[in-house]
Amino acid sequence: MPVKNYSSGMLVRLAFSIAVHFPAPILLIDEILAVGDEGFQRKCLKKIDELHKEGRTIVLITHDPAAVQRHCTRCIVIEKQEKIFDGPAAEGVAVYHKLFAQ
Repeated sequence: MPVKNYSSGMLVRLAFSIAVHFPAPILLIDEILAVGDEGFQRKCLKKIDELHKEGRTIVLITHDPAAVQRHCTRCIVIEKQEKIFDGPAAEGVAVYHKLFAQ
């Protein structure tokens, strides 16, 4: 089937599959978990864990604090194009939550 006929969800699945099988030492993942059903998200997170265990660097760009706490050791919080925190993931999530408590 031509790619032009794929739904946006299928395009994201295809892109993720290609990205995780490409032998790059650093993988940037931008909001991949914001699309797809729960099963797809679970498969993505499992693959991310596998890649991390292989020693690959994974940069997860997300607004999901639970995913950050579950899958990251380090967190950078950016507000208005400025880095306001760089450190342990749990502390970064707390900083992120404080931004919305104001």
